[in-house]
Amino acid sequence: MLAAPPVDWFTTVLQTPPEPTADAAELDRAAERFEALFLQQMLTAMRRAVPKSGLFDDTAMDLYGDMLDRELALHWARQQRLGIAEAVARQLRADAGRADAGSAAVGRAAPPAGRRSLGEGAAFTANLRPIVERALRGRPLPPEAVLAVAALETGWGRHVAPRTEGGSSHNLFNIKAGHDWRGERVWRDTLEFEAGVWRRRRDAFRAYPDPAAAVADFVALLGRSPRYAGLLDTAEPAAFFRGLQAAGYATDPDYAAKLERVLARVELALKDIGRRAAMNEAVHGPNTQRGTADG
Repeated sequence: MLAAPPVDWFTTVLQTPPEPTADAAELDRAAERFEALFLQQMLTAMRRAVPKSGLFDDTAMDLYGDMLDRELALHWARQQRLGIAEAVARQLRADAGRADAGSAAVGRAAPPAGRRSLGEGAAFTANLRPIVERALRGRPLPPEAVLAVAALETGWGRHVAPRTEGGSSHNLFNIKAGHDWRGERVWRDTLEFEAGVWRRRRDAFRAYPDPAAAVADFVALLGRSPRYAGLLDTAEPAAFFRGLQAAGYATDPDYAAKLERVLARVELALKDIGRRAAMNEAVHGPNTQRGTADG
């Protein structure tokens, strides 16, 4: 006999929405719950359409019928044979990464350098990607690995340090301004993991005229500092992330693991935007006015 779940368990699980910053696994679980809810409603409707006889027409049979519908719905949703969860997951990923904004940005001409934001979410990675590709030309390091660092450090473009007088510092990698930095700097609060606890600090960070300058400085830092020797020649993103953490790029003890999770979202966002761009081109023809964030 199937064990009965708590009375409010099924409804509570199905009605719990994913967090706005949910990772791919969380979005897949949310999609699976939606498919299970749809299947349960379908089974319930089918059961009610069957004429009842007096022999089995009682509340106990109704209760066990509902329990069976719930278990079957969950089982079939986990089998992923109908494709509903997969379709819902694609839409949730697009919403989480603001892929609509990203795909719209792909087809627009870019304003001059230094006078536009890279956008947020999927638009951020889509607009930043060509800049990173140019900066890494000739290096085996995948651009997506650098995009993951920028996405984690800035919250997908939402938390780039501002200048005092307004505007963006374009510091996409939260590189601090040490004594040897001769350029412009901005001050901001930051959290550092020290002696096993998080501590708030106020530090100076570098400021750049545009995103391309920030990417170039990040690549140059990795190339010239002995601490990061060989990282630009790493072809495996996971090894690159571990190398950054081991070299002390960030004090977060989970920095490399977080970068790997962000990388999965970066790859999904870029794939979604690529598919949308391909569909748009198939329908409307090639767009000859595409541009990048740094002009």
